[in-house]
Amino acid sequence: MYKKIKKTIKALTIVITLIIINGIFYLCYYQYKTVAKIQEVKRINLYEKCSIMTLYGGICSVGTIYSPLAGYANFRMLANTKDTVYIHSNKWMSPQIKKRFKENKLGKMAWNGNKDYSFFSEEKDAAILLNYCYLKIGEIKGKTCYIAECHYTWEQPSKTIFDLGIFKITVYEQLFYELEKSKMLHPYTLICYFEKENT
Repeated sequence: MYKKIKKTIKALTIVITLIIINGIFYLCYYQYKTVAKIQEVKRINLYEKCSIMTLYGGICSVGTIYSPLAGYANFRMLANTKDTVYIHSNKWMSPQIKKRFKENKLGKMAWNGNKDYSFFSEEKDAAILLNYCYLKIGEIKGKTCYIAECHYTWEQPSKTIFDLGIFKITVYEQLFYELEKSKMLHPYTLICYFEKENT
């Protein structure tokens, strides 16, 4: 029994190690080839789809540590069955968002991804979770709330640079849209809200 458990653990360790190595290889080298194929309107193969999924899972996992709410919201795309998902929290209310609500400047809000995604930015959590979103004030569960509405989809062909201080990571987000088209990721509308009376 002990030998079987030991063999299973060893096999799992090897598989996980290979997945991680492939994920790093794909992120640092092969993703550029996939992006080129997409731009040339060529079909991507199964290896590329699996590698993109590995990359997505890795980013979500790291993102959960980097920004827990954003990690949760992105993980939801893997198995989401709802058109709308609600998050009741004030963690998304960054200094810029609070200023916009205070000045009653509602409507579309966007961040500078390469700057505001930085680990050292006060806007980090909101920017990663909500870029871009629509700010509004409305009623939820009978209470007046500050609301941020964000459509979780990877349809926009963009790239993001995550500045981690020691090094930078470039991710081509249009890769994830290929997973959406294959029904491997499921878009939805995210509603973040917090009661106005409690701020």
